[in-house]
Amino acid sequence: LGEIYLIYAEACMHLTETSKALPYIKELQERAIADLDDDAVVESLITKDWLMKERARELYWEGHRRTDLIRYGLYNTDKYIWPYK
Repeated sequence: LGEIYLIYAEACMHLTETSKALPYIKELQERAIADLDDDAVVESLITKDWLMKERARELYWEGHRRTDLIRYGLYNTDKYIWPYK
């Protein structure tokens, strides 16, 4: 379910309608025991970089990281350095 919420947040980010994804992102972060009270703070977090980090945290054991790096154009660049590259 977390992956679906993050996919929806990404789609909303591309459509510049991030406020639609806020309830789902809040639900994910509340489940992860994050303290979020201000919608403006959350809405400003929904960026490409934030989504990459959140997907890495949420889907750590799912094997999506390499695919995400390729999809975001970071796999073969020096913008994102990781140990097994």
